[in-house]
Amino acid sequence: GARDAAGFIDAEVTLAEVHAQAVFRGLQLRALAALGWLGDSARISAYQGGTTPVVLGKRTRGAYAEVAYDVLALLAPGSAQALSPFVRLEDVDLHHAVAEGLARDPSNDYTLLTAGLTWEPLPTVVLKGDYQVKDTAAAARSRSERVNVGIGFVF
Repeated sequence: GARDAAGFIDAEVTLAEVHAQAVFRGLQLRALAALGWLGDSARISAYQGGTTPVVLGKRTRGAYAEVAYDVLALLAPGSAQALSPFVRLEDVDLHHAVAEGLARDPSNDYTLLTAGLTWEPLPTVVLKGDYQVKDTAAAARSRSERVNVGIGFVF
């Protein structure tokens, strides 16, 4: 492991999460909340070196909730395919707490709103596209938007 002038850096990582999922006919609901702790975050941040090292949070938190509906369950009952529009809201804070003496970066506290469409032509293949808006808690309240596309295969 890494060492600094004080000795071995104990970068112990602890994660805790709780999640739930429900499916009823074509409706799909999902939610997840997570907390994270990083040991020796101040020393790890300093160890990176450079003139402005990246500050790592000693505590992080995040959660999301998602709603989707398989319209093919209604339009083509019994179909092996699925076509699901969805909306997901995420809230993340990677600097929920930082080590004493380090500055919390409010741009690491943000929400994401995502709306998209998932198509499963086969039970093992998924094609997905979405539009995402990200708002940060920084004083300037920056907003960014992007479009994502993806393909997945289960084997």
